[in-house]
Amino acid sequence: MLYDINPELIITYKSIQNNVFNLIEILHRLEKKYLKLDNEKRKVFFYAQRAEYNSTRFDINALTEPDKWLNRAAALIFLNRTCFNGLYRVNSKGEFNSPAGEYKKPTICDEPNLNSVLQND
Repeated sequence: MLYDINPELIITYKSIQNNVFNLIEILHRLEKKYLKLDNEKRKVFFYAQRAEYNSTRFDINALTEPDKWLNRAAALIFLNRTCFNGLYRVNSKGEFNSPAGEYKKPTICDEPNLNSVLQND
């Protein structure tokens, strides 16, 4: 059994384990959309994604709702790859609050790495 104090990590790992191909598809779409934006529009996009992620944090049960995990996992990976230093940080309300990073070409969808989870399982 997989366990961590952070249910977001469990949701993300299980999404990779159970549905990596669809997760990769979602991440490729996010990456394509994000990379064609200029720096200011990237910040706007990042903060909109972060707000959406935070607004749905109580909508998903890490134990019983795998059909809702995929978009949540994609959002977490996107935020992690585009936030400042890849820092996962939450405030006292449990909201993800890392600021936007300033990367020229972040790898949002690391397909070989995601697929390696299946091979190591």
